[in-house]
Amino acid sequence: MKNLFYLFGPLFLSLSLAAQPCLPDGITFTTQQEIDDFPSMYSGCTEIEGNVEIVGADITNLNGLAGITSIKGNFKIHDNALLESLAGMDNLTAVEGSLMLWGNNGLVNLHGLEGLTTVQHHLAIGSNPDTCLCPVGNYALTSLSGLEGLTFVGCCLYIQKNILLSDLSGLDNLVTVGGDLMLGDNTMLSSMTGLEGLTSIGGTLSIGIYTPEIPHGNANLLNLNGLDNVTSIGGNFSVLRNLLLNDISALNHAISIGGDLTIGQNSALPECAVEAICDYLSTPNGVVDIQSNATGCNSSMEVETACTVNVEEDLSAQTWVVFPNPSAGIFVVKGGEGILTVRDATGQQVQVQAIKNEAQVDLTNHPAGVYFLEVRTDIGLEVKKVLRR
Repeated sequence: MKNLFYLFGPLFLSLSLAAQPCLPDGITFTTQQEIDDFPSMYSGCTEIEGNVEIVGADITNLNGLAGITSIKGNFKIHDNALLESLAGMDNLTAVEGSLMLWGNNGLVNLHGLEGLTTVQHHLAIGSNPDTCLCPVGNYALTSLSGLEGLTFVGCCLYIQKNILLSDLSGLDNLVTVGGDLMLGDNTMLSSMTGLEGLTSIGGTLSIGIYTPEIPHGNANLLNLNGLDNVTSIGGNFSVLRNLLLNDISALNHAISIGGDLTIGQNSALPECAVEAICDYLSTPNGVVDIQSNATGCNSSMEVETACTVNVEEDLSAQTWVVFPNPSAGIFVVKGGEGILTVRDATGQQVQVQAIKNEAQVDLTNHPAGVYFLEVRTDIGLEVKKVLRR
């Protein structure tokens, strides 16, 4: 038996030591040499109890940190100009504090974090929420691939000023954000594809961040695709200064919104009468501020009118046709006999005429925007929505 102890005892001892937490006061790496020396300086250190910070002008790789499996404090990786990969962090599964990455201008993706499943506090890609939400960015980052294992962010997800990031692929398995989800100053972001697994946001959802008193929109965001399965927003919902945004149909399903609703300075957005917005306007839980968007979504009244018309459209028998739609101003209406009334997006009457089988509507002298063609017949009212370009 004693011989067996001498044979296996060192192995048992090393396994015991490997499982022990270490560095309760945390550690900061400022040079590549410090990272390379970590396995020998802190043999068996896998669970770091304190904060970890990586910031250094000559840091090129994180291979020396391959033994780390969890960080109980915050994990900051910032201002590493030569760091092009997070390989070396492959065994990290959990960060119990915040994970923050900013100013890493050689980093093109997040490969190396594939084992990460949980961030208990902030996940900030492009800002430091410990000091402010001022965007700093990772200017070479084109993809969030590497985060496919992540399913839960306990507090907040901030993605800011990553100017080459085109979508959010890599977050495909994220189900819950416990706090706020904020996106701003991501210049090339065209959609939110990659968030299809997300169902619940515990705090505010901000697409375009208003701080400090300046809206940081996403200049090339075209649509909100990726939010198709979100059913709950616990706080406010804001869509601010996304200058090319023209489609929010990804919100065309029931979403519980617990706070204020703000849709503003999205100058290409003509239609906001989707189910989530219409439901909120019928029973708001806070302040509604809809303004400075394209005609049709330029005020709460315009959106409420469109929501009401959409209900009428759904309930009526569709026997009339309108073409072309959209058009530069001339529309042809074909059907039976009735009275044709044209209203603008605010509900004001623009034209009225009798129709028998076919009529022409001329809006060339009217502003571009959404209009509603109402045809009243002996059997009821039918409404068609048209876009005058």
